[in-house]
Amino acid sequence: MKIPNFKLKIDRLTVLVSLFIFAASLYLFYQSLNYYFFQDDWFVLNMVKVNSFGDFAKLFFFRGDIVYWRPVGMQMFFFLSQKIFGLNPIFFHLISYTFLVVSLVLIFKLVRKLTSPQVALIAAFLYAVSSFHYMTFGWLSLTWNFIGLFFFLSSTLIIMKCKTISEKKYLACFFLFLLSLASTEFALIFPLFIIFIFLFKSQNLTKGFHRIVTFVLPFIIVDLFYIVARGFIFNTQTSAEYAFNLTPRNIIGNGIWYLLWFFNIPELFKSQTILTKFYLTENLARATSGLTFLIFFFLIIEVTLFIVIVASNYKKLLIMSLGLLSFFIALAPVIFLANHSYPYYLTIPSLFLLITIASAIEKISENGYFAKVLILTFLIFWFSSSYLSTKITQKNHWITQEATFSKMVAEQIVGMYPNLPKNSTIVISDVNYQLKQSLMDQNLAQVLYNDKTIRTIYESGSDYSIIQPNHFLLNINEK
Repeated sequence: MKIPNFKLKIDRLTVLVSLFIFAASLYLFYQSLNYYFFQDDWFVLNMVKVNSFGDFAKLFFFRGDIVYWRPVGMQMFFFLSQKIFGLNPIFFHLISYTFLVVSLVLIFKLVRKLTSPQVALIAAFLYAVSSFHYMTFGWLSLTWNFIGLFFFLSSTLIIMKCKTISEKKYLACFFLFLLSLASTEFALIFPLFIIFIFLFKSQNLTKGFHRIVTFVLPFIIVDLFYIVARGFIFNTQTSAEYAFNLTPRNIIGNGIWYLLWFFNIPELFKSQTILTKFYLTENLARATSGLTFLIFFFLIIEVTLFIVIVASNYKKLLIMSLGLLSFFIALAPVIFLANHSYPYYLTIPSLFLLITIASAIEKISENGYFAKVLILTFLIFWFSSSYLSTKITQKNHWITQEATFSKMVAEQIVGMYPNLPKNSTIVISDVNYQLKQSLMDQNLAQVLYNDKTIRTIYESGSDYSIIQPNHFLLNINEK
């Protein structure tokens, strides 16, 4: 009778800790749940207004004018959410958060298979409160990260149960992988992740390797088809922002920043520091309200504790090194970009480091009281640095400003002109570039009025005079 009671206590503890993890994540990011639609949100909302099955099918096609292909993670998310909830962003955000919560459960299950329930809870906590989630929480167009993560982890857990590729479970795994690939290009690293998990479990680089290669070969074939299709057959028109830079300076620089973002350094540090010269701009001190030193102090403590924890597991040093190497390889879809690097790209690649940390924590936790204090200290500093990073980012990030601008203009337009005839033109005066970008040119008005015949003209001045019929003026300074 003692064993069932003990298990019941463990299960209750797991539930309580899980609730604490969800609450900690919500505490960090709850303000983002209030962010309104802006920029790409309006574009996708306009795109998914379909009138026929043919229009619906086109949502899954490759498009030459869009750099990404995420029909499940973007188009289907906005299509279904809009059909059910209309234009109420809070429900969109709740769906996004639900995908993260379920993914945290899957992370717990995955790490538990590799380590222990206690370590799995720690891994879920580290992931839940990581500051690199900020943009995904705040910008609905980035929900594809959480959706893709959910399918990615689901596919991983299923394939771990498969013994042969002829099983129905393997087909289910393959289908979920396709859904992940239709949500995020980071699903391309799925074969690498499965090989990493296999090596992590077996601790042997040769035993059973032929079997695992057989398992991942179909996924590699799909990856190659995807790359050829996107890169050559349906070549997209990319802007300078997505230009490749294959120089070691760019690749190493991006790699360092993604590693720093993993340890909760605020995103804005990249544009306000020069690592090679150890130079910090004056703007950085103002943006961080004088907390720059504290941020670097947290970083040093985190990294030091990380090194101590990992170094204690020297018997698994090869696997640990493989985890770090795999992390950088997993960034391949974005690490070569010269002008487009953001922390949210860590959503899937960070799993490699997360599992590496989990393995090290499992080993060091066997060393008594001091080891447990060390782990607890690491967790406290991790949460503290993430909290600090998130608050600084909320204060300074452009998505906060654009969401505010977009909501203000949307409310003013609908308030002044509840209904507009077809072929109307809205003239918005006194507009700067950021405001126009937040409204996504023609898309905001067309979505609000559910009418693609409505045009929007943006005037930089405030002295525009209406001389044509069906023109409706909006001065954004008017309240």
